[in-house]
Amino acid sequence: MRFPRVRPAVRRMLLCVAVLAPVLLFVRAAHRGREEARRSQCVSNLNWIVFHLELYHQTNGSFPPATLPSPTLPPERRLSWLADLASSGGIAGGTSPGLDRTRGWDQPPNWPPKFPHHAFLFTACPSARPRRGSASSGLLSYVGVAGLGPDAPSLPAGHRRAGVFGDRRTTRLADISDGVAGTLMLVETARDPGPWTAGGPASVRGVDPATRPYLGAGRPFGGIHPAGVEAAMADGSVRLIRETIDPRVFEALSTLA
Repeated sequence: MRFPRVRPAVRRMLLCVAVLAPVLLFVRAAHRGREEARRSQCVSNLNWIVFHLELYHQTNGSFPPATLPSPTLPPERRLSWLADLASSGGIAGGTSPGLDRTRGWDQPPNWPPKFPHHAFLFTACPSARPRRGSASSGLLSYVGVAGLGPDAPSLPAGHRRAGVFGDRRTTRLADISDGVAGTLMLVETARDPGPWTAGGPASVRGVDPATRPYLGAGRPFGGIHPAGVEAAMADGSVRLIRETIDPRVFEALSTLA
């Protein structure tokens, strides 16, 4: 029995496929492995920040407000809750950022930043792509959840739409009537990141129903990892929330009640 002859062009194409297929599979596996490693580091970052939020709660009886209080500065110019945590130096392995708590984040000596950026790498997800020229400022990938609505950070304590973080309020674990395991505290985002020292939307955001769907590339939260977003709950756990979550469920997770 005679088999048909394979044309040289076809033979070369088959040879290329035979050579390239394993290479493509290797590249894909390597990419998947790198993403898994970055996601693991992202989870570690969130765990580290949450651990220090819990220490703050143990010491002060509540979680910190969204911004350091100031009688003259608007929230978006105040120092953030993370700057408050960093003041003791414990969250950065003993490195203090040397911030003046009476000044705005964008005022000397707080800006330009003088702290070593490498000591605060935990503020950014390794999968996030920083903007050019922003490395020295230390962009924040993990924003505090203020509750439901664009005005959530300014809501008074006890409001039904209030979340864990507010500009003029603090939250105790006892205030969370909806269950600490079902209340969002921190959510990662790739949208409009800002310096971790900055108050306002750079570090705390409300869940705005006008921006549905909430998760994914170009959306208010997520857009860093495929298919989902890493989030820290008020009980200290870190979990992956799928992009397919019902927006109403995500809204319910953003509030204390």
